[in-house]
Order: sequence, then C-alpha cells, then structure tokens
Amino acid sequence: MRLYRYFDRERWAQLAARHLATSAESALIKSNQAVLILAGGSTPKPVYRALAQLDLDWKKIVIIPSDERWVNETSERSNMTMLKESFAHPNASKMRFHSLYRRGHTPTQAAPRVSEMLKDHMPAHICVLGIGEDRHTASLFPNTTETRLAMAKKAPIAMPAVMPKTGEARITLSLPWLQASNEIVILITGKKKQQALNSALKTKETYDSPISPLLEKALVHYVD
Repeated sequence: MRLYRYFDRERWAQLAARHLATSAESALIKSNQAVLILAGGSTPKPVYRALAQLDLDWKKIVIIPSDERWVNETSERSNMTMLKESFAHPNASKMRFHSLYRRGHTPTQAAPRVSEMLKDHMPAHICVLGIGEDRHTASLFPNTTETRLAMAKKAPIAMPAVMPKTGEARITLSLPWLQASNEIVILITGKKKQQALNSALKTKETYDSPISPLLEKALVHYVD
C-alpha cells in the first residue's frame, strides 16, 4: 500500500483527481476505453467534481458504480445519481454510465443480468473505493452471509448485498472483480476513517474487514 497524506481538502481533491486522470490517460493509450469503478457516498464527491473539469477523452470513459442502494435514480440515496451529478460538467458530457439498478427486480434477480452486462468491461482499469468506520467497502459489510459469498474466489461480478443495521437491499461488485482492477485507489477523510484503515492493515480475518484484501495493491489519498 502507498499512502499520500494531505492537510488541505481542496488540495486533496485536486491532486487525487489529477492522479485518476493520469491513470485514465494511460489506460486509453493501451485500450479504446478506460473503465472506472467508482465508489458512492459523500467522501469522493469533491474528487469527482475536480476530475470532471479536467481535459480527457471523455467519450471513451466508462463509469460503473462499485455498489448501489436498491432505490430508483430519483432518490437522493442513489449512487448513480450522485455520480451523474458529480460529473455534470460540459467536459464530461459524453462519458458513459452503467447502472447496477434494475427497476422491477430484486438485487438477487438483477445480479446475473448486471454481471452479464459488465463482463466486457472487466477487469476495470481503475477502481476507486472508500472505507467505512466498520471497515466495509462498496457494500461488502463485515461478517454477513452476502459478503462471504461476494468474497468467494469465483464470485460473479455483481452480487446482492444487505446493510446489516437497516436490512436495506443493495447490489455490489464482488471482491474478486474489485481486486482484479489494474489500479485500486482509496479515498478517505478524517481521523475515524484513518483509524479504520490502520485497523484493517492489522486484520487477518478478511470477513471481519472486507477492505483488507484490497489494501496490498492500493494507493490511498488521505486528508485529515
């Protein structure tokens, strides 16, 4: 793992965005598209907004959420909605998004169809993730049956997930396919997330700390 630490959030967002842009440009030299798996939530928003302002061949950029709450895109809880809003800049108007949500289906019903839809885009070139205070990442929550299945070596690309505290239905990309990405970037802010990262680095029980298997090859951008 490599760690870049910042003391200014604007600088953190700008430099993390430039790193992602450089990685995407490198991917485009070797391929006709750059596939980015992107985390939802509030933490990465400033980075995505800064990235959207940079000059890239956006029509060749493909965005896939790392996971999704099972809600319509009209909901403010939708990761896809957050991503589209974050990249709502003229520069990025031609980029392509692949939603994990399927109206009228449960996550279990939708997961095989989503896996089939994504197979030509995997492994991704860049995977951007966050870390929860409980050491979850994407919708891989510690010590759940769904997480154990999604961490299996031969797990499909997309798997159903459940948030333990609320029982909220979700869909997530599985650990093997997150891990297979050419580059893994983790964005974290604040002391509690730093503590979670430090704890994950010391943890050997991966079901208790789903982020841990991803840390070895990760580059972490951290700001207090």
